[in-house]
Amino acid sequence: MRLVQVRDLLSGQGWFDLTQYRLGLDSGTLMHWSRLIDLPIAAILFVFSIMLTSDWAELATMVLWPLALIGPTLWAMHRASVRFGGVRAGPFGYIFAITVIFTTLKFEIGALDHHNVQMMLLAFILMAVMNREHRPMDGVIIGVSSAISIAIGLETLIFVVTICMMVGVTWVVVGKDAARKTIWFAGSFSSALAAIYILTKPSFEATVFRCDAFGMELLTIGLSGGIGLLGLVMAFSTKSRLFRTICVLSLGGAVILIL
Repeated sequence: MRLVQVRDLLSGQGWFDLTQYRLGLDSGTLMHWSRLIDLPIAAILFVFSIMLTSDWAELATMVLWPLALIGPTLWAMHRASVRFGGVRAGPFGYIFAITVIFTTLKFEIGALDHHNVQMMLLAFILMAVMNREHRPMDGVIIGVSSAISIAIGLETLIFVVTICMMVGVTWVVVGKDAARKTIWFAGSFSSALAAIYILTKPSFEATVFRCDAFGMELLTIGLSGGIGLLGLVMAFSTKSRLFRTICVLSLGGAVILIL
């Protein structure tokens, strides 16, 4: 079905039109898959189509796309392991990643869904979280990867929520030394969510919170938490740990009320 969606996009179907008119009843079926995954697959298919027949171009795309995600996933997991346990722990990152790649079958040839991308993004999030130096760039990696992950599918929502909580707790415990990383996380997470929403759903209509659909509800929750944390860190990083704890708990309660 992903390949069909990509074919229709390359054949002229609108970027914002995710309806499969040959599926379902007369009006078709509105798909819930994100164009963020369609775009790179369509780009690869377009390039191969210049040199190959349509059948061979599609076959080459189905081979290249999942295999191209393996390298970055392995690298990120290795870096995460090194940051966690030193150089001697590095090989375990490869072992964990290879085990997942072979047992889940999400990276096999023909896997054009979004699950392999989410697994790769989680590897990058782990890599950034494991750095104890609180670098701003790690905050950006966590924020952007988290935003993309939940925008293309809700399977990782609970993981992203956990990561956001970890970032907030780290700021509470560490204080101003973790402020820059937390600011960059909150800012990049909020900005990425807003940009993705505008680029994939510019009508600003509220959508049904279902399956993998990224709509106004999820955007509101994400922006509330992200912008709220950004404000707290910018204003209260020098306050006491107890005060920061109360701030984060209050923010969490406010986000729950929005739910």
